[in-house]
Amino acid sequence: MEPLSVYISHPERLNRNTLYELRLLVAKYPTFDVARLLMLKNLYILHDVELGKEMRKAALFLKNRWALFELMEGYGNAEVEDSK
Repeated sequence: MEPLSVYISHPERLNRNTLYELRLLVAKYPTFDVARLLMLKNLYILHDVELGKEMRKAALFLKNRWALFELMEGYGNAEVEDSK
């Protein structure tokens, strides 16, 4: 497995193999926010049916739920529209 920073910078590299490795990491360290968020992103990219269940779990474990919103909605990358 590559360092997690690579997957943060390049989420397109997430695939079935990385999902397995991230699931193991989250199982071992359930409060490791970065691993959990990357696992959710991986589930989202793969259109996995477990996404909803894992998002509900993540809401319990994550210290900052705003990170979950930004990850799933792409809020940090969205352009602000002018309301004129």
